[in-house]
Formats: sequence, structure tokens, C-alpha cells
Amino acid sequence: MAYFLNFNYYYHKHQQSVQSASREEEVAQHFLSLLNTHFKKNHNVRFYADKLCLTPKYMSWCVKRVTGYSAKECICQQLISYAQYMLRCPGTSVVLVSQELSFEDLPTFGKFFRLHAGLSPREYQKKVLASSVLSHPEKWIFKILNSYLPFGSNDYYLSPLWVERLFAERIYLILNSYLPFGSNDYSPSEFT
Repeated sequence: MAYFLNFNYYYHKHQQSVQSASREEEVAQHFLSLLNTHFKKNHNVRFYADKLCLTPKYMSWCVKRVTGYSAKECICQQLISYAQYMLRCPGTSVVLVSQELSFEDLPTFGKFFRLHAGLSPREYQKKVLASSVLSHPEKWIFKILNSYLPFGSNDYYLSPLWVERLFAERIYLILNSYLPFGSNDYSPSEFT
């Protein structure tokens, strides 16, 4: 799962310095594997310790030694990373994220998210979506065009028609790249 904080990185980094896998590394590896599988439903350290037939304290100690994070910190970070990933998707409701991550209710999820992310889920979603390319494409095009101008010259004014035409031409190029060679059925004028 590429969008989560990769605790395996810390495991492999530590493993390179020690040739033989110790018991702590083995416990940490099994914990991280279980975490990737069960984090949506199980937020309790005891669940993972029971699965590994260990005490929560010993398992957390092993994980902390290998990754630098306690087991509870790993669980929280996995939950926050996944919640942030889901909230970045347009149209995803906070209620859906809360249910997906098996929180008892919306206020519990909101408190958890605010504690670990520093913002409420709705504030985070608004902040992320407001800064996305899709919400203000003309600002991003303006930045790209200005990057090609000499320093200090801001001469481009982007009219909505110009931006629309630019996107139409881009869509034209994308669509034609999927057509068989020689068949140019799409033209930019169809999109404007």
C-alpha cells in the first residue's frame, strides 16, 4: 500500500545494519504485516499482540526498537495516512471515511483526526481540495507560463476562453494517442 507511511522502510534500514534477523525484527515484521491487513477494523495494540501470542508491552517494545515508533504510534499513523488519502478524493464524505475505518461515531473520528493531523477532517479536506490543480486550473497554468518568462515579467492574463481552449487541445492530443494510426476523428473544435 504505497499511500501509507512505510514502516517497512525503517525495518529494512535497520536490517541492513544487522545481518541476522533478531527476534525483535521478526516481531516487528509480523506486526507490520498484520497492521497492513487489519488496521481498518482493529485499532487496539492488544489485538495484534494476541495474534502474535505476545504481551502488548513486549510487542510494542520490539516494534519501537526496530522502527523507532511504538505499536500504538504505528497504528495511529496508518489510520491517519489512510484517512488523509481518502479525504483527498473529491466526493468522499467524512462519514464514509469514519465508517471505513470502523470508528464508533463521527465525533470520535473527528477528535482522533484533529489530535493527529492538527485539523478537523472537513478542514483538511477543504484545504487539500482548495489547493488541488482541478479546483483552480488557471492558477497552475499561470504558474507554468510564468516559469518560462524572464524573472519579474508577469504579462500573461488568462482568460477563461484561453484556458478552455488549452484544455481542449490537450484532450485532443490524449484522445488521438489512443486511436489507430492515421484515424484523426477528434478535432479541438469539437471540445470548445
